Amino acid sequence: MTVKRIMKQNLNKVTACIFTLLLVSFGARAQLKSYSYYNSIFPVDTTAYYKLPVPNSVLFHAGKPPVMRVYELSGKDTLEVPYLRGTDSYGKYDQYVYPIKTINQSFISHKTSYYTFVCDTDLVYSSLNLTFRESEYDKDVVLEGSDDNKIWKTIAEYDKLFSFNRSASDRYTRSRIYFPPQNYRYLRVSIDDSHSARVNLQEASLLCTYEVPDDPTEEIIPMTMKRYEDKQAKKTVLMCRFSRRYNVTALKFDIKHDAPFFRRDIHVYQSGLNIQKKKEWYIYRDEYLVSNAYNYIPLADPYLNELNVEELKIEIDNLDDQPLKDIGLIVYTNTEMLRLKLEKGKEYVLAYGKDKDHEPQYDIEHFRHTLPRKISTAKLGDMHVIEHQVTPVEKNEPFFKSNAWIWGLMIASIILIGGFAVSLLKQPGKGK
Repeated sequence: MTVKRIMKQNLNKVTACIFTLLLVSFGARAQLKSYSYYNSIFPVDTTAYYKLPVPNSVLFHAGKPPVMRVYELSGKDTLEVPYLRGTDSYGKYDQYVYPIKTINQSFISHKTSYYTFVCDTDLVYSSLNLTFRESEYDKDVVLEGSDDNKIWKTIAEYDKLFSFNRSASDRYTRSRIYFPPQNYRYLRVSIDDSHSARVNLQEASLLCTYEVPDDPTEEIIPMTMKRYEDKQAKKTVLMCRFSRRYNVTALKFDIKHDAPFFRRDIHVYQSGLNIQKKKEWYIYRDEYLVSNAYNYIPLADPYLNELNVEELKIEIDNLDDQPLKDIGLIVYTNTEMLRLKLEKGKEYVLAYGKDKDHEPQYDIEHFRHTLPRKISTAKLGDMHVIEHQVTPVEKNEPFFKSNAWIWGLMIASIILIGGFAVSLLKQPGKGK
């Protein structure tokens, strides 16, 4: 074997290796290039499980319903990373009732009753439930919080608790005070007794979440709202429209009215298709509004399907009262949260926006209990648009670029046919 032949074989091997590396590299990026957008994921300081919040700006571009993929990028391959999808509170119903101890109770006769509670927990809570011995009552309350039982801060200045029977089978009760998430060690409730007899507290409890969230667990849904009055049905109707489908988790009403109102029943509707494939409104839930209260209505319910809609209709029963003067409404959705395992030193991206993509199914979904509750938070970088190379379509130009050629040929053909016909008429007939 000559030296020239050996050098030629080695050159062929090197060329083949380079071609293979280029082919693999192109294949690795080709999987990512099938999507329209991507965001880098950072920081990945250690090899561990991370939670990755996904904002609504990403979900909006991820399709209906949103479909996303997490890829590990390297020089040789692109690997899909399985993730678990959920909310920031690690499961929609990952909450429990936490009883709290009453450490002080006092009252000023015919004026105010005071109850002080100690909350020996590091967990976050957003509602306080009070149970009274009396079966009927109507009370205005103020809720305060403190870390040292000395300096108090107001949590809910105007709220209302009540219980009464309209009929034998028609009972109305509001025993829970809703408020933004808190973590005070002490709570104090002041109950107005100036208009009714004092009530006796039996027990108090908090609704806690297992994990203190690093980010807000709810996002405000941008929307357009139209209001009109159905005078015949004595209802106020609110029509809410969103830019896309959202999983609606809560409603927050801000009511401004000239006079206090006792109670307004509301009905929340979602749209759907009936048997004839026509749009129809279906009742989702019945709730109520109360004057001088924090009118926050959570809609997440383990016994109901998720309210995943593009529009809502809310009816407010006015009965014979005047419609509420000013109604402000905020609609909330859950923060989308991905949980996944990332390795230190690797490059990861979140890809989305692929036509006719399907939602991934991973084995990690069946092993939720194995994931740690306390995990670090990763973040998404800026959104990048993936440029797709479009092969230009070759246009076949017509043989005749101008219509004048066509008209010229038509006229010439008519003249020739006419001349031929005239020449036949001028020929003498045979047999005459």
